[in-house]
Amino acid sequence: MPSIRRYVIVESAGIGLTVMHRLEAGDAFTALPLSAEETLHLPDIGIEVPVAEFYLDVEFDDEAPAG
Repeated sequence: MPSIRRYVIVESAGIGLTVMHRLEAGDAFTALPLSAEETLHLPDIGIEVPVAEFYLDVEFDDEAPAG
């Protein structure tokens, strides 16, 4: 989808985001990992959100998946 310039992957096994972004349609995406102490900046829509806020009241399973 050429019009997509930025998307965010929200981790489900721990606190963290991965921001995939590019400047122009057709450019390769660049990955930017963010940890709990960082802030997600979405300048296209004028929003800044601390990463930790995505995980308020979330409890993670401490057990490793069976496999």
